[in-house]
Amino acid sequence: MVDICKLFCDNHGLKISVDRDPKKSKTKCVQFNSVNTSPANIVLNNIPVPWSDSYKHLGHIISADEDMFHDQKAKCGEFNSKVHSLRQEIGEQYP
Repeated sequence: MVDICKLFCDNHGLKISVDRDPKKSKTKCVQFNSVNTSPANIVLNNIPVPWSDSYKHLGHIISADEDMFHDQKAKCGEFNSKVHSLRQEIGEQYP
């Protein structure tokens, strides 16, 4: 299936970003709800695609444990940060 996807991308001028350094690779694999602790390697362009416990997609954190708590925690942190930033800008202004 990966080879079919790669062939489609090649035929349509699309590039899949895979790097030997897992931190630089934009393409990652996430294994959901599995008892198998060592998943098989998936290879693209002769480079193994790195496995991850979570992945950020369109601003949301998708976790291998399928729990939305990780995403909610991040969003609450962003909200609190923006509120504190706004309070610093406004200061002691009369309502």
